[in-house]
Amino acid sequence: MGTLTVRRDTALGLLAEKAYADQVHEMRTDGRRIGELVKLAIEEAVDWRAALDALVQSAYLVTRVVQGLTDVVIEVNPRHVRFYQRVFGFVLAGAERFCERAGAPCVLLALDLERFGRRYSNELLPLPPLFLGGRGGLEDKGFLKTCTITSP
Repeated sequence: MGTLTVRRDTALGLLAEKAYADQVHEMRTDGRRIGELVKLAIEEAVDWRAALDALVQSAYLVTRVVQGLTDVVIEVNPRHVRFYQRVFGFVLAGAERFCERAGAPCVLLALDLERFGRRYSNELLPLPPLFLGGRGGLEDKGFLKTCTITSP
């Protein structure tokens, strides 16, 4: 079992802006449509690779295909940076700071979703009819403010 939550950028902004306002503003100025990964957790007793794969594929479909986001940012503890870079392809977007929400140091990472999609194009599942629009489809790309995916 696992969960992954991505928040879309809204008029209220992103949580990451508390520590990284300049970096987020620069991404917006460059025309990027941003979301932020705020929760990623996988139960220890499960096959974490299969759960992570299912969560990431589902989140990619919703954030990139349905919502039209171009990038996802995440604040992580500095000791987790290499994992996010190696597994997902995140790049450093902001230097180490103190995250008041977590009460710990953090680093801002960013993931270009187009690049991510190309990297994993052979592994992504085809879109189910619900995502393709048409009768009963999700034609309004703004249908979700937050994408929460839970893997069984």
